[in-house]
Amino acid sequence: RAAGFATSLLDIDRIEVLRGPQGTLQGRNATGGAINIVSARPSNDPQGLASLYYGNYNQVIAQALVSGPIVSDTVSGKIAVERRSHDGFGENTDLHKPLDTEDSWALRAQLRVTPTKALEVLFTSDYEHFNTHDFHNSYGPPDVTSAPPEFFSRMVGGNIQNYGDREVYGFATNVYWTLPDNLPLASISSYRGYDVTDVQDATGFRDFGPSGAGTFLGMARQDQQQRQFSQELRLSSPAGDRLSWLGGLYY
Repeated sequence: RAAGFATSLLDIDRIEVLRGPQGTLQGRNATGGAINIVSARPSNDPQGLASLYYGNYNQVIAQALVSGPIVSDTVSGKIAVERRSHDGFGENTDLHKPLDTEDSWALRAQLRVTPTKALEVLFTSDYEHFNTHDFHNSYGPPDVTSAPPEFFSRMVGGNIQNYGDREVYGFATNVYWTLPDNLPLASISSYRGYDVTDVQDATGFRDFGPSGAGTFLGMARQDQQQRQFSQELRLSSPAGDRLSWLGGLYY
């Protein structure tokens, strides 16, 4: 679902775009193809970076990352954080409160364990909390010839303050094990979820359909929750073999 993807692309190593259709091994039968967003793995050498941006409307974007070994050649870890905020681009003139604000922070963490050359275990987690006071238009008959005045002034009335809150999170364990005869076995266990609350001022919104009836007097609220668990097993032929094959199970 779209709300589950709307997360900070923090500490990304690469983005892979695959043409569709794809089978269960890439995108769970994604007929339009698949986009894989791959995070950078923990490094074996100490690394760190930090950045700070400031813009108008008091916009602040701060990022920091630390990566490196915990136990030499066996355990390495990484943590990346991000903070975003800005004041409102618009205003609710009835309540004298800002609209189009942003206040969010994101966290990504990884732990890589390589007890032997034939075994690698990668633990990953990510979390983001985002809230905003959404901008909304004054409601009236649709006009496709010009934009409404509030589009330019960013001023709008309403007795309800629009509000949105979203939490997106996930955990995964990837196990890569080289079996005898150099057969690569991969196990991917993943859990993802999100919680979304969206409150909008719906006062005066009319149904301009054929009936021309119906008027909302109050607010519209939407609550979404999703929890997803997946398990994948893959076994493939050794690299360099004249015959290449791949088999897997997906739940």
